[in-house]
Amino acid sequence: MDSSKNRYGSKQLLGLVYKSGFDSDMYIQNALIHFYSGCDHMGYAYKVFDKMPEKDVVSWTSVINGLVDNKRPMDGLRLFKRMEMEGFGPNDVTVISVLRACAETGALSVGIKLDQFVNGRGVKLKKKVVTAFIDMYLKCGCLDSAMRVFDEAFNKDVYVWTTMIAGLASHGHYKEAVELFEQMESIGLKPVEKTKTNKKLQR
Repeated sequence: MDSSKNRYGSKQLLGLVYKSGFDSDMYIQNALIHFYSGCDHMGYAYKVFDKMPEKDVVSWTSVINGLVDNKRPMDGLRLFKRMEMEGFGPNDVTVISVLRACAETGALSVGIKLDQFVNGRGVKLKKKVVTAFIDMYLKCGCLDSAMRVFDEAFNKDVYVWTTMIAGLASHGHYKEAVELFEQMESIGLKPVEKTKTNKKLQR
């Protein structure tokens, strides 16, 4: 679709929502933010967000995730800071989005703070959150912290293993990467394409 027509359609949709009286419906507002973010129309997403009389963690997370998806990780981190200042705690989706921003910008201090926060909850981390933490630490050059998260994780899936293996290889720890690869195979997990295509792990 032509970008000018796309923008016009987005503007029309926003106007229709407000004219129909749905401007105070949080569910619809959150859906709009998600829609605009996915269309790379962060200006409209922000407009909806700023006009919301009430926001929840989904509202904040939708904008943060949209900013990271649209290659604006620093803006995502700034909005996360604002979210915290206004008293909203992150959910798992927020954590993953912010960790992606940390990985892209090298904002290690924010990632460490999130690590302390989620561990303070005393609950087992979901696999996607574990993978995001490992990836963040690896991209910030903290191999020991990545390995700590990996070792502490329960019921690791192939993506958790693959992220750690690829990270070891990318940091030049080829022997350790091969050993971990073999350990993964020994427990019956089949490697995904990302693991198999790493030439350093080929037998």
